[in-house]
Amino acid sequence: PQDPNEGTADDLLKTIAAQRGKAITPITDNVPFDIPANWRWVKLGDISNYGECISKDVRDLSKDAWILELEDLEKGSARIIQRITLQDRQIKGIRREFHKGAILYSKLRTYLNKVLIAPSDGY
Repeated sequence: PQDPNEGTADDLLKTIAAQRGKAITPITDNVPFDIPANWRWVKLGDISNYGECISKDVRDLSKDAWILELEDLEKGSARIIQRITLQDRQIKGIRREFHKGAILYSKLRTYLNKVLIAPSDGY
């Protein structure tokens, strides 16, 4: 059941729209299935920054920056097995920046189900 302290989907969409600086229009046509009356269909791109990323050269990162690799996550649960910083990981090239609370998922070997909410900032 809906937690009355959380507000409605419309309230949440207004908050997200204010943060993103653009209106969000719920989808009403061609929806794939029915949802509860207090939910809303919207486009993922309207409520997230999916696909937007900041790339940084590893030479510009702090030595204590967390560098997350697929091998650091447990298959299926995405539990963090090890947390390695730049100073302990020999890498070159660029890395994508992420922030605490971001939803991280593997675009490589998606069958491993490595998805997690970032517990802190990293690359």
